[in-house]
Amino acid sequence: MKLWKHQEEAVRLCRERNFFAFLFDMGTGKTRTALEVLLEKMSKEGEVFPTLILVPKIVTIQWFRELQALGHETVTKATTILEDSGKNKAKQLEDTTKKVFITNHESLALEPTKSALLAKPWRALIVDESHRFKNPVKRTATAIKIADKCEYVFLLTGTLVTNTFQDVWGQWRILHRGLVPDSHFSFRHRFFIDKNSNMPRARYFPNWVVRDDRVPELSQLIADHSMRVKKEDVLTLPPLIRTKVYVELTKDQRAHYDRMERDFITFLGDDACVAEMALTRLLRLMQLASGIFKLDGGEVRTVDVAKLEALRELVSQICLEAKEKVIIWSFWRATYGQLSSLCNELGLKFSMITGEQSMKDRQANIDAFNNDPDTSVCIANQAAAGVGVNLQAAKYMIYYTKGFSLEHDLQSEARAYRAGNKNPSITRIDIVTANTVEETVLEALEKKFETSELLHRIREKNGPTKRGAGHSKKN
Repeated sequence: MKLWKHQEEAVRLCRERNFFAFLFDMGTGKTRTALEVLLEKMSKEGEVFPTLILVPKIVTIQWFRELQALGHETVTKATTILEDSGKNKAKQLEDTTKKVFITNHESLALEPTKSALLAKPWRALIVDESHRFKNPVKRTATAIKIADKCEYVFLLTGTLVTNTFQDVWGQWRILHRGLVPDSHFSFRHRFFIDKNSNMPRARYFPNWVVRDDRVPELSQLIADHSMRVKKEDVLTLPPLIRTKVYVELTKDQRAHYDRMERDFITFLGDDACVAEMALTRLLRLMQLASGIFKLDGGEVRTVDVAKLEALRELVSQICLEAKEKVIIWSFWRATYGQLSSLCNELGLKFSMITGEQSMKDRQANIDAFNNDPDTSVCIANQAAAGVGVNLQAAKYMIYYTKGFSLEHDLQSEARAYRAGNKNPSITRIDIVTANTVEETVLEALEKKFETSELLHRIREKNGPTKRGAGHSKKN
């Protein structure tokens, strides 16, 4: 298939560059672009040189298939996927007949694969979804060590920044040594300021923001070594229709929810607020709104709620009456059984994409949904199926439960709303429990707020002085 104009431009830009970042929106062809650049480099040198391609686990097979589709038989024969245990991965890396290795991000942090990867004389490194290397953690450190030995380094992501511009450090440090300081601390000191540095110690939490006088420098640093492609600028896609279906909490749900909400809002107003604990309580509220009860002993129970009845009606209309395909997105593992039972009750053939599946099983489920006309439903987890997966057979997406990750929301939506979807329109339906935190989370995601800002939105909307102060007096 012929390259799009923006892909051709990206390949041209990389002819005289050995490192570059493709900041392409989901569905705009960044995988194909990176492979074209790599193959052009190999063609110029007249050899298939040692290349490591780091990708999310779920898309390793997809990357191999994209490479196969380009028709470079010599490169395809020299390519393999590392997908077994650590010992098997290390043994595969000893295979001298293979030059291009595709493996998941997690391989960088696990022995003995980590040591085997570091020992290999790589000449090229491709990192897909590079924003997952934003933090100074073990796998980022390993990726940096590998990148520093490579002549060619290419990054791919549609979301360079998912929380703050501090996310740039890990990615740009991998991209090329010298672009940013070697130390994350030094990078932060140079470009950021902690606006809460003068807060009393008992109430302190960091709030790093880009220094006004450093914004031009940071922006230029990104622009000089990347190409930004927005979906709406380069693709003619079917219209995306967004709609919401509101349901109410049951009486029992409301009692549990109100109790948790009082504790949560009080906690947000506490002088010793800790973000991680606040987020845990936020998750509990969202679980309760979806009929998921986590007991003190760790046992998780689900109850039938209005959400499930709304879903039953929607799926019946879409699959049984209109004969269309739908993705049901659910963030919570506890709901899988309910959703599977619903499909069975309606007599609908379905596939599932979850984090517990092997790559082979996951790909089989993806293929079934896209290619089998009788498979009308795909039950998918946003984290497991939200990256690099093509589910373009879907005309509808129903968000049954969701988390508060902006990345997961954008990525999952792009699984169907992408090039290759032949439907005249694509409809996203969010099932929302009224008068709960789900409304605030959806609003925050629609406005592309990040997690830290989300907590502030909840506090403003619900008013800590109303529920929080009242609860404090009772205690």
